[in-house]
Amino acid sequence: MHLVRLAAVTLATITLLAAGGSDDRAVASHSRTAAEPALRHPYAVVVDPRGRVFVADGATRRIVLVNPRTGRRIVYAGGLVEPTGLAAARDALYVADFHAGVVRRVDADRRVLTLARLAEVTAVAVSPTGAVYAVTMDGVLARISAAGRIGRIPVPGGLDRPHGIAFDRSGDILVAEDSRRVRRIDPATGRAKLVVGGVDTNKIAVARDGTLFLARAPRVEACAAFSPVRNRSSCSTTCTSAMSPCCRTAA
Repeated sequence: MHLVRLAAVTLATITLLAAGGSDDRAVASHSRTAAEPALRHPYAVVVDPRGRVFVADGATRRIVLVNPRTGRRIVYAGGLVEPTGLAAARDALYVADFHAGVVRRVDADRRVLTLARLAEVTAVAVSPTGAVYAVTMDGVLARISAAGRIGRIPVPGGLDRPHGIAFDRSGDILVAEDSRRVRRIDPATGRAKLVVGGVDTNKIAVARDGTLFLARAPRVEACAAFSPVRNRSSCSTTCTSAMSPCCRTAA
């Protein structure tokens, strides 16, 4: 049995989707039919503003749309090489296509377009203002314009093989790095500050209440809330229990 758990954050809730391999199970009690696509190597999941759940499947090189209530799924977009990151805007999806070295845009008509070329891009995110950002395996943090122009944001000391990127409520960037940490980065200056360390994660998401969720196989943990400081002296740098905050920090 091969079981992969993905975290889809919408509002302050987590939807867990279980899928993969020969034991290809979905949410609720739904059983997959032969006509529905399997999820074999899911790399990323995102919930768009309409509440739809999308999963990037690296093995089948496509994006799958999943009904969060029934678990039913359909192929939403294909023709990718290795989709490792997803982000959603009101009218489009953005895909980090790692081995192709490009950021893709999937429009409302499901057309897959190349937005920008960025070698070894691992993850993408959409800011509260609709701007697209991406990170690459060699530590590049980039802002991508609607026309596909790439602006690099220098981070003092660089980024260590980042795999996850998200935005907090204040509009700052959160990046998950191989060095077992998540840092908050000012998109205007590139200045970085540690949010939580000692955590082995490569995918992150932020709920509307500011809670930062870390995907750590085989579970998901709520590891920080961007709210007024509470019991700061007891903040821990290591998450110890699933679904419970282990550190709180100011926004």
